[in-house]
Amino acid sequence: MQYMKREICRLIPLAALILLMSILLFGCDALFSVATAPTPVPTETPTAAPTAVPTAEPTPTFEQVAVMTPGPTETPTPEPTLEPTSGSAPATPQQNGPAPTPFSIVWMSDTQNLTRHYPEVFNGMRDWILNEQEAQNIVFFIHTGDVVDGCSQFMWDNASISLIPLLYRVPGMIVSGNHDVSAENKQRLFYERPYARMTQKEGQIYQDGECAYQIFTAGGDEFLVFGIGYRVNNANMWRWVSSAIEAHPDAVLLFVMHDGLQPENKYSGQAKELFKRVAEKTPNARLLLCGHNDGILRHEDWIDDDGDGETDRCFYTLMFNVQDDLEEGMGFMRILTFYPEDRHIAVRMYSPWYDQWNYPKALPEENDFILENAY
Repeated sequence: MQYMKREICRLIPLAALILLMSILLFGCDALFSVATAPTPVPTETPTAAPTAVPTAEPTPTFEQVAVMTPGPTETPTPEPTLEPTSGSAPATPQQNGPAPTPFSIVWMSDTQNLTRHYPEVFNGMRDWILNEQEAQNIVFFIHTGDVVDGCSQFMWDNASISLIPLLYRVPGMIVSGNHDVSAENKQRLFYERPYARMTQKEGQIYQDGECAYQIFTAGGDEFLVFGIGYRVNNANMWRWVSSAIEAHPDAVLLFVMHDGLQPENKYSGQAKELFKRVAEKTPNARLLLCGHNDGILRHEDWIDDDGDGETDRCFYTLMFNVQDDLEEGMGFMRILTFYPEDRHIAVRMYSPWYDQWNYPKALPEENDFILENAY
């Protein structure tokens, strides 16, 4: 207790000295302020959060970059007005999308020599189509018959090896030729083959596959591809074809048969019936593909659909078969590229066996040409 008194007595002169100095330096107002100001409540200084070391972000993919990339302006696009303003006309739909993409159909014909003697050439044709499917935008495959050179199991097997992997990736239409059905024209011998059955869809087949059609959509159009077996030519079949067309009134119609043109560039009996019963009467009928006879032919029928004395469309028939040229004609196919904006079809020839565009024995206008306004 005596110790505390001594300490207080010692501090009183020090406090008085501090008070006297404050008065001399700041005046009485400062003294009053100090005396009356509330004592501040001490606050805790927040502890700074530790700085996180940034981790490297993964490199975005091309698709992510496309999504993350900002548009040309930061101004948000206003939402469309749901209710029309007073006195305004209905809005016209804007066609701002990209133009339809060109697409291709690959066409083989008369591969009987290949299935009998040169299956490696046939397999090379298959591989080229599969390898080029994306680059050429191949959406459909066509074979105009004579897949094999007679009804023998080893050739059927060779054809299956070439065609089945292709048809798993690319839809197609294959028709029978005379070498596929035997001398008695037994269509069933062909349509029982697995590769033939793969081109037949339930509800799209006539008489055990003697005629069938496939549907595909490309470039904004629907296409019906009719495959008509070798020399199948009766009234009931043509009525069945007409009924299928009526069910798809806006579809573009393509036809496939084996024997369509004779060497003198005239229709075969079957093709003549097709033209008379179907193509001449149907504005959407545009193209017939065939093989059988040797060589390259092109036939055109210009048709006046509305009876005004001027032609409105052309029904094209193309034939090609160069399989007997074992020196320069091995493995040639035709690639038909459709251009939706112009409605043109570009026709080219290519052989994977030679890695060569254009058949050297064909005229320039037979190798590479344009069918204008063709669909």
